Amino acid sequence: MIAATNQRLEDEITAKRFRDDLYFRLKVFLIRVPPLRDRREDIPLLARHLITRISARLKKRVGEPSPETLAVLSRYSYRGNVRELENVLEQAVILAEPDAAITEDLLPDEILDAVVPPEPATTLRGTRDAFERRQIEEAVAGAHGVLRRAAESLGITYRGLAKKMDRLGIPRRREDEPPGSDAPDTSSL
Repeated sequence: MIAATNQRLEDEITAKRFRDDLYFRLKVFLIRVPPLRDRREDIPLLARHLITRISARLKKRVGEPSPETLAVLSRYSYRGNVRELENVLEQAVILAEPDAAITEDLLPDEILDAVVPPEPATTLRGTRDAFERRQIEEAVAGAHGVLRRAAESLGITYRGLAKKMDRLGIPRRREDEPPGSDAPDTSSL
């Protein structure tokens, strides 16, 4: 049996809202998964997977999400976690033309309104930053979130990529730390 929750069950037991005997029956192997907003590098891979699954369920073939769409999806903070991402993508698949790519215009307005737009490219630095951001986001998405592979595909070192991601405000996770090792809460996938 696999069970998931976004609550701290120990606190729920103390508050008498969850049975301790059930907790100990379920707690054989605990996996803590941080909320999606704390692992944005997973969003492109999850989005592709969810689109494939949704289009199969709806029996509607659609194309891949565009890099711009993946960038927008990756900058949004999902309060509803993966379920919210799935609902957003289901709407996009429903609205998409058959065999057409999933583009930004298919996303709900609340996503587009909430996402902080990249710095305007009115200066040389702004233009360079926008170009680097797009290249890095595409490389990370293409490497399925593995930063060392992304760095290699960009022709730079892992350290160089990490510094650029920090400077550009692109979220990242250290590769030597397992996902969720520092996350205090348990969120469901």
